[in-house]
Amino acid sequence: MKKILAVLGMAVLVSASFAQVTVFSNNAGGDFYSDPTPSNPGGTVAINSYIGPNGAQWFYNEMKDSAVIGINGTQARSGNGSVQLNSIGTATNPNSKASITYARSDLGALGNVADLTHWGADLRTEATPLSNANFIMRLYVGDGTNAINGNRQGFLVWDTQWNPGFSHPAITYGQWQTFDLMSIASSLWVRPTNSLITTLQPNLTSGEILLSDALSILGGLNYKVFSANAGWGTSNTPYEGYMDNYTLGFNGVGTTHNFEVVPEPATMSLLALAALRRRKKATAKK
Repeated sequence: MKKILAVLGMAVLVSASFAQVTVFSNNAGGDFYSDPTPSNPGGTVAINSYIGPNGAQWFYNEMKDSAVIGINGTQARSGNGSVQLNSIGTATNPNSKASITYARSDLGALGNVADLTHWGADLRTEATPLSNANFIMRLYVGDGTNAINGNRQGFLVWDTQWNPGFSHPAITYGQWQTFDLMSIASSLWVRPTNSLITTLQPNLTSGEILLSDALSILGGLNYKVFSANAGWGTSNTPYEGYMDNYTLGFNGVGTTHNFEVVPEPATMSLLALAALRRRKKATAKK
């Protein structure tokens, strides 16, 4: 097992302004987490295969009312996996939801709002009765030194369902789409929550604000980003979607998180055998 983890830990590609890291499932063959409890805050499970700067890592969280979430191979994107989210939302399961969140275990800042330069992901809506529905993307920001202190904090939420009257990018069901939210920030409507509403109130239109305006205002007030998130909110309507290559970055340096499945032990043995054969062939040619 130690050898497998050592190999997985090497899956990091870095350049001067871009890094790609691989986040593996907790379980061989993929993750399929669920929590039947309908009440808040919902279940949380840490994903321990990748630990980023300052101890930041991914968590499955807000798992409620039998929604299923996990890194698995149901709809692979870049490699053998992606994050699946299946909310069963019905009249009898109206609180079904789940999220995946990147945050520091000490609740400290990932970076300054004013320095945010990268935010996006590859998303796929597979099935839902809703029109133009998509994974919900969120940033948790605040004016404190961590996620729970300070005077004002809350989410900036990109949610195509919250206010369908606003213009949102077209979602094509059954295929992967890449959303670079920072490149369309001047036309992308987001919704503030909690006390962020008070901070941004003079600039809100029907409860929403352009992402570029929100970042400009909050950056000028020295707000910080404490977590980045993707998921689905409580609903009595089912939703099946997938996410991969979540990108977040500050000061021009973005990190893309590629979600992959830990192979079954038998598969790992075959991969190791194939690598050994390649080395033997290379040695024989010398």
